[in-house]
Amino acid sequence: ETADEMLTHWPIGKTVDIGNLYHHLMLRLSARTLFAREKPERLDALGVMVHELVQRNLSPWVQVLPFNVPGTPYHGLLRHAERLERLLLEIFRERRAHPVLEGGDMLDHLIHARDADDTPMTDADLLGQTTILFGASYETQSKAMTWTSLLLAQHPSVQRRLMEELDRAKAHHSTLATRVTDAAALLDRLTLRRDELLVLAARSGTAKRIFVQDS
Repeated sequence: ETADEMLTHWPIGKTVDIGNLYHHLMLRLSARTLFAREKPERLDALGVMVHELVQRNLSPWVQVLPFNVPGTPYHGLLRHAERLERLLLEIFRERRAHPVLEGGDMLDHLIHARDADDTPMTDADLLGQTTILFGASYETQSKAMTWTSLLLAQHPSVQRRLMEELDRAKAHHSTLATRVTDAAALLDRLTLRRDELLVLAARSGTAKRIFVQDS
């Protein structure tokens, strides 16, 4: 539903930055998967903040000058992370105060999860899980889809066969999720296989952790 709504606003017959379109699409889908019960404006705010966190973390200045000094990129990264943390903690408190035991989104499942000792996740656990799941999901998928689109554009015969198969699937299935599944199955049957597509280019940037205190 979210994907169908966004795709209706994609420009047709114009030159566009397809990577940017995929970025916004996957950012919204990732937000909806993790935080589906949140209001749209909060979803958008979370998406923007997580994306900015990823970009700040990948800054070469953050990597070579990891000093928490006002005015430095590393200091700015920490302050931004604190703002995101406050927003997420607020969401955690609201979810715990108004739990959903059946259905719900991924965050609800994480909150209700228990380990072997029946111990729930702490706020620190939830912060780590939601940030990693959010950041990794949209970034890798948007880059993979961009790269796949580039290769399809360079192989028009394969692209044509893919579009024909999608048109046939669309005629028989109403949901985008089913059509995407059909497309993935088709890519497995074509000479331009999915695994071959993704092994040719990195699907995300890299990051490293910096210890701020002994554990």
